[in-house]
Amino acid sequence: MAEFLSYTQFLYFFCIGILYYYFVRNYDDFLYSISEYGLQLLQFECNITEDEIQQLPNKIIMVSTHTTVYDFVIAFLVYNKILYKKYKLQVVMKKSFEEYVSPLLQRVDHKIECIQIDEHKNGYTEQIIENLRNKDNYILGISPEGTRKCVDTLKSGYYYISKGLGNIPILFIGIDYSKRKICIDSIHEIEENWEKESEWFQSRAGLYTPLFPERCFWTKDTYIKNE
Repeated sequence: MAEFLSYTQFLYFFCIGILYYYFVRNYDDFLYSISEYGLQLLQFECNITEDEIQQLPNKIIMVSTHTTVYDFVIAFLVYNKILYKKYKLQVVMKKSFEEYVSPLLQRVDHKIECIQIDEHKNGYTEQIIENLRNKDNYILGISPEGTRKCVDTLKSGYYYISKGLGNIPILFIGIDYSKRKICIDSIHEIEENWEKESEWFQSRAGLYTPLFPERCFWTKDTYIKNE
């Protein structure tokens, strides 16, 4: 299955958004408008309303599959359209990049915060936990696959981050490319162990068709047989 939007087209769309910024005085309205337009351009619909968002917990770890760079783009558009008013977005970043990127992000958008990870120290999960321990009203987005390539197992980082922060609830976002729908699940409380949690993630992911299903180990064999 080919990418449905070329990088050149996406760059063109991004430049339009930057130009549009100068015609909008209210930044929040700008984010909402450009994100709504972006989802319409990609022909995606979302199943959750702003009123329903207000009923969600104040701290959330959002998880999803990751087979293409557009997963991140779409999730970011969803955040800006319906999650931005309630939550700050936590972005995990290596220390060498964070020192340069964080000041820029703070000038552009004060609701995007970088979590600095020192790649020379062990315990990435512990570093994230310590950074978030005293924060509130945030979303931390994580893909347990950790890469766009097909892997054999899921990374358990989000599970132990949740446990380390007092069992923060999990929100699965399903991006279905065949139906052009974005489905945000009900809140999930983490399972008693990682094995069951991994099974839960795969069961939720199996409900939606990623752009590249052959890159998900739980659907790879089925996809190859159907080919």
